[in-house]
Amino acid sequence: MKKVLYVSPNGYIGGAEKFLVNIASIHAETEDKVHFLLFEHGPLEDELKKIGVPVTVLSKKFRVRNIFQLYSAIREIRSFLKKYNFDIIHSTMAYSHFVMGLATCFSSIKRVWFQHGPVGGMFDHLASIFRVDILLFSSHYLMDLHYDSWFLRQARYGRKVIPLPVAFKPPKLTDAFALKKSLNLEGVYVLGMMGRISRGKGFEIAIKSFLDIDMPDAKLVIVGSANKEHDKIYLQELKDIISKKNAEDKVLFVPHQSNLAAFYKILDIYLNPVTINEGFGLAVAEAMAAGIPVISSPYGGLKEFVKENETAEIVFAKESDAVESLKQLIQNVRSNEIRAKTLAKNARELIESRFNYSQTYVAMTDVYQYLASLD
Repeated sequence: MKKVLYVSPNGYIGGAEKFLVNIASIHAETEDKVHFLLFEHGPLEDELKKIGVPVTVLSKKFRVRNIFQLYSAIREIRSFLKKYNFDIIHSTMAYSHFVMGLATCFSSIKRVWFQHGPVGGMFDHLASIFRVDILLFSSHYLMDLHYDSWFLRQARYGRKVIPLPVAFKPPKLTDAFALKKSLNLEGVYVLGMMGRISRGKGFEIAIKSFLDIDMPDAKLVIVGSANKEHDKIYLQELKDIISKKNAEDKVLFVPHQSNLAAFYKILDIYLNPVTINEGFGLAVAEAMAAGIPVISSPYGGLKEFVKENETAEIVFAKESDAVESLKQLIQNVRSNEIRAKTLAKNARELIESRFNYSQTYVAMTDVYQYLASLD
């Protein structure tokens, strides 16, 4: 395989960054010639280094709106590219495709832009200034959205939906027991949510619904971090909702975790009442792979595996009665164990068949081999 550079603008780990961690683990096993370039330090760098793939982080953080910082970053990137002589640049999301487009102006290097969503923002427009050879998408929803926008750049050699790899490796039972004990969850019915804490993810809907149910033996565990300033403001708003109900002992916040296997193992229900159109929804897919009953919105890319009466209970979180609807669904899932287990079984089988590591690796290497054949 040709030398591929994966580029991420973020140091934290969200859905798009989790894809990089997963694909890195495959490349490490196959000993492919890959390298990862990050625009900032953070948990993503740590995870990639644990896997054993080469990682470079720019020496200074920068913002595109600061022309001097951007110029300095472009110079550093150009020097880095000259040193390693990559054949293909795989840019995660529009921001990195725009920056790498600036750094490789008038270059013949092949460019792949993986659109994880959302589509139509400022950086999508900026990124569309630069040539892209192959456009990748994490869902058919995102691909259709991108290609329905006449002002967004289309790829020279085609487009492709890449099945994101989803896997659940059961932890040792002792690890799950130890986690329950450490979080004081022994004998507790546990509802959970995973992912970066930000608006649109439905945390406030989940909290309000849960706190309005008479479930004295239950707790809600939220695993994730607020990385940006506006996310931290939102997190405080969530804590204020809990405080007004005097329910600090009912909702537990746990910072981002690199290994979620034990957390999934202790959950009885996974909640995902998002109000945004998710590009894919990796945390939901992971919960399904773990065999957990799921209550989720069906928006955006989620509808590819969140299917009513098949794989999940559906909540329409954009509706005005979302809190009451989710409340009722939580009660239904707990009271109807047979239906919950059937949906969970169907969901796990769907994820295992359509979103596995081998499919993703074959799809990605097909793209790289095709681009290499154009030389």
